Amino acid sequence: MKISAYCTTRNAQEMEYPYIESIKSHLQFADEVIVYDTSDGTDSTLIKLHELASQEIKLKIIHNDEIDWSAPNHGIFDGYCKTLSRKQCSGDMLWQFDIDEIVHEKHVSLIRPLAQNIFESKDIELLALPVIDYWGRNSRVRLDVTV
Repeated sequence: MKISAYCTTRNAQEMEYPYIESIKSHLQFADEVIVYDTSDGTDSTLIKLHELASQEIKLKIIHNDEIDWSAPNHGIFDGYCKTLSRKQCSGDMLWQFDIDEIVHEKHVSLIRPLAQNIFESKDIELLALPVIDYWGRNSRVRLDVTV
């Protein structure tokens, strides 16, 4: 069983997202990590992504600078980019993540056995895990469990 993790980025350096840390946390358990980047070149996101990819054989960077984020209803492009990223995955199990999400190190070793169990069961097609969101600072936390 192969796990593919995928995400999208756009000017993550400028936005001060922990995108390098996020990708590295997913590289700990995924067989491949696909990053679909739409950065406009105003920051060093794409450069840093390629630097990391040169050190990580499991990391694949795809860049698309043809998306017009100034267009009305540009929010539809988020789903579109996720779809394009997902299409690059070759795994049996897919793990979608946002570029500001990090898997806690104590949970990394649990992911592959969980995925293997789900893969073998054939009864589960989708799994949503709880997410803890820090809103601006550690004193404001939101817990989401999506079903």
